[in-house]
Amino acid sequence: MTTLSAAPGRNAAKRPLPDGWRYAKLGEVLANIQPGFACGQRDDAGVVQVRMNNVLTDGNFKWDELVRVPSGHTDMTRYWLEPGDVLFNNTNSVELVGKSAKNRGFTEAVVYSNHFSRLRPVQEVLSSEFLVHWMVHQWCEGFFAGICDRWVGQAAVSRTKLVGLEIPLPPLSEQHRIANTLNQQMAMAEQARNAAVVMLETVDALKNAFLREIFALGKNLARGWRWVALGEVCYKPEYGASAPAQPYNPSLPRYVRITDITDSGDLKPDNPRSADPNLTDGYELSDGDLLFARSGSVGRTYLYREQDGLAVFAGYLIRFRAKTDVVLPEYIALYTQSSPYWQWVSTTQRQGTQPNINATEYASLPIPLPPLPEQRRIAALLKRRMALAEELRAAAQVKLAALDALPAALLRLAFAGEL
Repeated sequence: MTTLSAAPGRNAAKRPLPDGWRYAKLGEVLANIQPGFACGQRDDAGVVQVRMNNVLTDGNFKWDELVRVPSGHTDMTRYWLEPGDVLFNNTNSVELVGKSAKNRGFTEAVVYSNHFSRLRPVQEVLSSEFLVHWMVHQWCEGFFAGICDRWVGQAAVSRTKLVGLEIPLPPLSEQHRIANTLNQQMAMAEQARNAAVVMLETVDALKNAFLREIFALGKNLARGWRWVALGEVCYKPEYGASAPAQPYNPSLPRYVRITDITDSGDLKPDNPRSADPNLTDGYELSDGDLLFARSGSVGRTYLYREQDGLAVFAGYLIRFRAKTDVVLPEYIALYTQSSPYWQWVSTTQRQGTQPNINATEYASLPIPLPPLPEQRRIAALLKRRMALAEELRAAAQVKLAALDALPAALLRLAFAGEL
């Protein structure tokens, strides 16, 4: 069976349905469609009014950050949300218009803002659980973004378009079965997703533990270790080029910018930029060069290796070149991932429009320095451990991406009659 989907800007195309299913106009299977009301007043003892921040992406509400409005503002009886009612977000930004959620009950009476329309199904024909899943499916597929009317900063789906939508409708018993199956599988997917998130958090904690084992040091260092300033073990720092970036061209030098560097000291693979080849005179990176972000994402660092390809570095980055007879560049780079380093950044950076640490201040960075053989041992040990942690992180990210895509895939199957 072909998956039911909608092309942006058109009504959902009529596709063949399983036996016993039919298409019905939404307006024919709703007992009531009631727009909400606007109220700019607040009353801590008033009535809860649902806003967009209370609507999740899975068809549920979250009952925190509640707004309360005066109970006498209007005739509230018109706007009560009963269990089973579905709220459709008819007015919002293009990407949010169409978000929907079902009221599964709350501890007190609830009304809703004028950005919503309340959909109350004819219970003998349409299950509210089936309806909210279908609305979420349409939103995930970008259907509402395709049919909405647009203005500057706002979009809306008119009542006329809403009631004219055609919903694939199986018998009521089948609606209940599909909705129950979706709820079970969505819950399982959410549990798996939470486990993947925990895995990512565990990997981060593991990396921090590896670094803490080496760099959680007091002022009294082990025998042979000493405190040095970054400027003592590096040559004079240099600021990057102020020339503009160019569209990426693999035949030109890569232009390394602050925005290219991640918190973990890697280069982002997406959106690389190139530099004028003339910038290689003075700004070309050499193997082992360390770059420090001096504003914005202050504290981020990047260790350049020649296998990264020809590159130059941009303004707002500062280059430190290690005196390799005293210190290993990779040892410094690993230290800049540790908690002591980030604590130093936090206390050293100057606040303003953007946080800032200049070259002189970076040169004063205290580093616990062991002898070169111990630096090599530490660097090799942490490199192996960090590589293992990154493998675990990559696996968890792949799993998380698959789980993030699973709800939309389940909805496609459900409304194609294949669940």
